[in-house]
Amino acid sequence: MSAFNCAQSTIRTYISGLSFWYKVQGREEVTIAFIVTKLLKGAKRSAGTQDNRVPITLNILTKLVQALDKICVSSYDTSLLKTAFCLANFRFLLANSNILGI
Repeated sequence: MSAFNCAQSTIRTYISGLSFWYKVQGREEVTIAFIVTKLLKGAKRSAGTQDNRVPITLNILTKLVQALDKICVSSYDTSLLKTAFCLANFRFLLANSNILGI
């Protein structure tokens, strides 16, 4: 099925339909065979998922830090989270520059 560019969910739907049809006909359930379950797992693994995360830019970090004033109850929590966000963001930037050899 994946040779026809079908999504994993589409393949699973087709297998489910076959399973139902076999049950209606009173036939032996072949869709729960080991090879079928492994094929479904392989289709799911090969499809992968698209990474929809975006990097934290300075603009996004500024918006996050400004939102803390509206969310946090105490000024201690606000200061603590502002420090943690900024430290983590700039530490990751530093780690990335070392990895990339910049």
